[in-house]
Amino acid sequence: TEFVFEDKLSGHVSQTDASDIYAVVIPENYFANITLDWDANADLDLHLYTDFDAETETLSGMFAYSWFDQPEYIYI
Repeated sequence: TEFVFEDKLSGHVSQTDASDIYAVVIPENYFANITLDWDANADLDLHLYTDFDAETETLSGMFAYSWFDQPEYIYI
């Protein structure tokens, strides 16, 4: 069966906000188009990680990123 997941999230970015984490599980052997878009004049980046330790709030296993585009996008 085909897995279809669409989600749109909005939030607030401020000068004291170093990072935000939004988690979603992508099943093994599936593809994704992940986009980060914004209206304001800001330099935002998109990073994808394989693991998150909720106890220590630590991300690990970065495997994809988008740093220089608007919108930022990653196809996996």
